[in-house]
Amino acid sequence: MKLSYKHNEQEVINLFWSGGWDSTFRLLQLLLEEKKIVQPHYIIWSGETIGETIEAMQKIRAKIFLDFPEAHKLLLPINYFDNFGLIENKTISNAFDKLEKKHRVGIQHAKLAQFCDQINLNYVEQGTEKNSHSHQWLKEYMSGYVVDKEKSPKIVYDIFKYFRFPLVEYEKKDMDKISIENKWEDIMYMTWFCRRPINGKPCGFCGNCTDTLLHGMGKRLPLRARIIAYLQLPFRKWWRNNYQKQDTGIFKFVRYMLRNKA
Repeated sequence: MKLSYKHNEQEVINLFWSGGWDSTFRLLQLLLEEKKIVQPHYIIWSGETIGETIEAMQKIRAKIFLDFPEAHKLLLPINYFDNFGLIENKTISNAFDKLEKKHRVGIQHAKLAQFCDQINLNYVEQGTEKNSHSHQWLKEYMSGYVVDKEKSPKIVYDIFKYFRFPLVEYEKKDMDKISIENKWEDIMYMTWFCRRPINGKPCGFCGNCTDTLLHGMGKRLPLRARIIAYLQLPFRKWWRNNYQKQDTGIFKFVRYMLRNKA
């Protein structure tokens, strides 16, 4: 399978879109400010709240078309790809195994790189923002919005060469301010983030809910979930500060359990 970089002879921007805050903000930038044709890609991961995520993306698409009819000709159908359809690339897998021991890097980066390699895509945009875990260590290897081969160890470049990171100068609160100024806030507040929803609403327990509060976006949480997330903050911060110890003892066990239930 090979996806074209062009649509009706026009350049297409490939974007990993999850229906979440950051990637939806980038989608709106591309469509409404830059007037680019966008091909969204979504990798379906087992164990996620797939139904809520896909429903959010479909509702967001409909809302974009309703509020901004000109986007009809710019937003292409979402390319859904099953995680189980990925073919392992040993170079990427080996790079991830080594990199994981040095930095806080999620398995999703290796999977997304494998996806790009498999269907022959480069510089697919990601909604990685300024305060994201990966950007904290990845920024020293970047030039502009891409990872620089000359600056990067091979294990970093082998994974991140497939991506472009246009949001690394933005925090979530910056995106919120811009969205209000551009009258995008109704769309942005349709985005999905919770991994353990209760009756269709954010739980306050999961990492995504506590991260939302940490990033100053607590207003996205219902009051009950906001209180729960606030009470968890000390543990969340402690867990992050001890991340490098998570390959030993009880840390390794808890991390394994969380990953396999995520």
